[in-house]
Amino acid sequence: MTRAILAGTGPLYAAVDPDDQYHARAQEQLHALADQGLSVVLAYPILLETYTLTRYRLGTGSGAAWLGDVREGSAWVNPSPQDYREATALVGHFPGPSITLFDATLAIVAARLNLPVWTYDRRLRHDGNGCLALNADARGNARREWYVVWFRLDNRGLVASILV
Repeated sequence: MTRAILAGTGPLYAAVDPDDQYHARAQEQLHALADQGLSVVLAYPILLETYTLTRYRLGTGSGAAWLGDVREGSAWVNPSPQDYREATALVGHFPGPSITLFDATLAIVAARLNLPVWTYDRRLRHDGNGCLALNADARGNARREWYVVWFRLDNRGLVASILV
């Protein structure tokens, strides 16, 4: 069985942009994930969001190079129509800009596939509505900038816990 982790846009973009404040950390974490034998998996919405961000901020050449890298170095998963329906319902539970449809879709896919999520997104913190993100690195050390979250669905809705 392949061990895998779903990636969010934040660490994927930071890994490619040398001027990003988290670039060195993202590069370090990519190596740590590889050393741990974790395959990086991208949901198609995250692939599209990260490519678009890379292309517009770094140029078409960087966008194309990034696509080549992820084509060779990651697996991709397509959310189901039901995943999208559940994600649209999930964003309705969070007023304001607290969670995007990209975030919600990633959380729903993670719950369905029972995979952890590698993200820098602080918006996924617990807000009393059943969604939380605990901040820690792969060694269990507290970090404000790196979340590894395990989403699952239970009778309370979408809940999350730290990857152990």
